[in-house]
Amino acid sequence: NAKKYLKESQIKLKECKNDISLRLTILIHTMSNKIEAIKLLDILKYSNKIKNNCINFLEYIDEDIYIDKLTVKRYLNKIGKENLNNVIYLKSILKKCLKNVDEDNYSDRINKIIEEIEKNNECYLLKDLKINGRDLEKLGYKGKEIGIKLNQILDIVMKEPNLNNKENIIKLLKYV
Repeated sequence: NAKKYLKESQIKLKECKNDISLRLTILIHTMSNKIEAIKLLDILKYSNKIKNNCINFLEYIDEDIYIDKLTVKRYLNKIGKENLNNVIYLKSILKKCLKNVDEDNYSDRINKIIEEIEKNNECYLLKDLKINGRDLEKLGYKGKEIGIKLNQILDIVMKEPNLNNKENIIKLLKYV
């Protein structure tokens, strides 16, 4: 069983870019849980950056990332463009079974969605909203309520990009 694991890992590593975080993720992907992976990364004494990259990749690598704009925006919001691209890359190497998706063009289709989101300047981060916390303070919101409202508005704007302007957002605040 160990020989089979090593052989499979070697094949996957040969396909992988020369990036230590990606390669380590492939090696430790089959470990039974995240805690074991973290312990191994600690024992190997890799930097926190490498360790955090691996942990992030491992967290998302087995999730089904559906090919639709809203899902891609949510992942861009959660983990960023570079990490999303790395997760998609790792998924392709590990040849995970993807629901209703042709594995060969999965990555290309996700990247086209990302390009379209960027080309259209569609909002998927709080900083891209056309309103901010100071604006909400002026409208009478306070403390944690500001963050909650901003995240609710972000969720709406990710679904309906044309609503990302100050006037529309102020109107939306009455309903969220």
